[in-house]
Amino acid sequence: MYEFISGQWNMMIISLLLGTSMSFIYDLIRCFRRLVSHNNFFIALSDLVFWLFGACVTIACINRYNYGSLRWYVLFGMFLGFLVYHYTVSRVFMFVADYVIAFIRKICKKCKVLLKKINKWGKMCPKKGPGKAGRIP
Repeated sequence: MYEFISGQWNMMIISLLLGTSMSFIYDLIRCFRRLVSHNNFFIALSDLVFWLFGACVTIACINRYNYGSLRWYVLFGMFLGFLVYHYTVSRVFMFVADYVIAFIRKICKKCKVLLKKINKWGKMCPKKGPGKAGRIP
């Protein structure tokens, strides 16, 4: 009996971690969306890929740790892990990510301006060739 209850607690902890990690992965996708603009098709496609990946990982974990038996506490644990992460770590993570993304954009903008100046300077300089003395008659 002890092993059975211990196995259920282990599966509950695994489901909490699974919900938390899936939320973290979705936050990474959100950061990528903020860094690179997407149209609605690619947003829907990335969401579809995320949910398919999440379903496969969830099924694999249930098969591996709970012998394929889906119980209510597994879904509850995943949902609870998502909620705890979403209302604690996710807010701080996205707040910091917004500043990092703004910093990256600022650096990219400065590099772009610098490259335009270098390109403009390169076009203004005359191209030096061999000249008349360097030609063979």
